[in-house]
Amino acid sequence: MRKLISQAKNFNFMPLILLTIFCFAILIRCIFYSYNRPFWNDECALALNLNTWNFFEPLEYNQAAPPFFMFLSKIMGTIFPFNELVLRVIPLTCSIVSIFIFYFISIKFSDKKITIIISNLLFAFCYPLCYYAQEFKQYSSDVLCFLLIVASYYFLDRINTLSKKLLYGVILSILIWFSFSSLFALFGIFTVILLFNRKQLKDFAPSATLIIINILIFYCYSHSLRTQEVLHNYWIDGFINNINSFITLLFSNTIYVFNSIFALLLILASIIYVNFKDKNFKSIHLMLSPLFLTIFLSCLKVYPFHTRTVLFLVPVLILLSSKIFDYINIKNQIINYLVIFLLSTILIFPMAKSSIFNILQKEYLSEDIITPLKTASSLAKAGDIIYISFGNELLFKYYKNTINTKASIKIETTNIEDESEYVHNLEKLPKNKTYYWIMAHYKNKYTRVKNVYNWAKNQKDFRGYADKKRNVLFIFSL
Repeated sequence: MRKLISQAKNFNFMPLILLTIFCFAILIRCIFYSYNRPFWNDECALALNLNTWNFFEPLEYNQAAPPFFMFLSKIMGTIFPFNELVLRVIPLTCSIVSIFIFYFISIKFSDKKITIIISNLLFAFCYPLCYYAQEFKQYSSDVLCFLLIVASYYFLDRINTLSKKLLYGVILSILIWFSFSSLFALFGIFTVILLFNRKQLKDFAPSATLIIINILIFYCYSHSLRTQEVLHNYWIDGFINNINSFITLLFSNTIYVFNSIFALLLILASIIYVNFKDKNFKSIHLMLSPLFLTIFLSCLKVYPFHTRTVLFLVPVLILLSSKIFDYINIKNQIINYLVIFLLSTILIFPMAKSSIFNILQKEYLSEDIITPLKTASSLAKAGDIIYISFGNELLFKYYKNTINTKASIKIETTNIEDESEYVHNLEKLPKNKTYYWIMAHYKNKYTRVKNVYNWAKNQKDFRGYADKKRNVLFIFSL
């Protein structure tokens, strides 16, 4: 028995724990991906841009995505059947690969095994990271590219020949065109070199030259994004105007990532403590520099500091929040373990609860126009009208080839925000017709659906179909 106890004490459980975390992280992302929900409006808008190979021009439908992300998506859609699962393979793959790159960075950044375990658990459970593993947008690849560049810093000493330096410069230059957030990670590397190892600048020069050239080209390319009024107005709430807006954004971003404000206290404690006690200044500045740059650019109204636009900073926030566990060293082991257990539970539980619930309950942004469209096309007769309400033009444009109908299609192109005026406008539709009114996307969707329902139920031959996300089909005759 003593021999067994001794062997158990000497057994290294770390690989087994980490393997379990990795498997679970991959599993929940794959489960989410497997639901294969329909594209929502922004996904349709981005997918509609894949009808060309020229991704160095501004994208249509007020979209913004890195050119190489679009190129790779176009290639995937060309090689394989063009559908939702195929286009979401890149985000899923990037999200899964990010798990292992994050682990590598965590062992460089953290001193204790418990800190590594906690940070990787947080990364595995983080709902925004899981969510964007199954959405056709560039946010998962943003996270991966950011992590790859940060991880490359720890290999700079091995890049010791001209060919390696040039290759390193080429790889990082490519990542710039694959992810906008690469620039923030590069800023972190440049900052650490300038602050702590200026002698390394000479060795870094060949790589830096290629990177700077690409940054200048990228600056010219991104001019259309910086001057695009629609995108600027869309993200207006993500810009820092004063101390109050900064605190509001800080709180909203923390809740967005951790589903709790408690993590912000741990992050602040880690930043304060590291400046007094920790000698690992390089790693901490490697993480803090991109964060501070994002805040600075938000103050300048250049880049929004808001939820998914700063998804690439999630690894930074997770590492900083878990860093505090490196510093917990109470002499009484029982109290020490108890403090670690309580703090880690308060930190991890809200995030884990949110992710598991949302994923198992399929709580994602679901704009399903396919079901109403197919139902309408199967019921409508020649002379009937399938009415695509305002806000659903892109959804219909993307999915219109999935239906076959004898009915006419009417697409509403004028936005009437006043609800009473909107209903009054419906009353002016041509008489002696049967209408199939469809709604899946609109900024005030629930209000619009409620008002149209209250009006339509009093019309002739009314029937209604709706799901819990208020994707609806109202059938009525005038």
